[in-house]
Amino acid sequence: MYRLFVAVDLPDKVKKSVTDIRCELPGARWVAEEQLHLTLRFIGDADELTMRAIKTAFKELTSPAFQLALCGVGHFPPGKHPRVLWVGMTVSEQLLALQQQVELALMEAGIPSEDRKFSPT
Repeated sequence: MYRLFVAVDLPDKVKKSVTDIRCELPGARWVAEEQLHLTLRFIGDADELTMRAIKTAFKELTSPAFQLALCGVGHFPPGKHPRVLWVGMTVSEQLLALQQQVELALMEAGIPSEDRKFSPT
């Protein structure tokens, strides 16, 4: 089994900006700078056959380059003890288009569509 998600790898400059805002927080475990990313879609557990179907569906997926800018911080689950801290990104038409392409490709691969609306912030 594989635990899968689709993400945009962030430029080193953006990763550095995020790691620069870290502080001492009791009990916090920080993600390594090289693992910071923008999640476009969480998939979850998948077997080898599903992973191959996803790879095939993604072969035709393309996107022009676009700008990303940090925008806001927060945590989830909301209203409870934070388990994950996040830094948001500004919304751009190109980012939304890429996420929609990912969603359609996953549906083509047999992955049910996401119930929640995508939000980079």
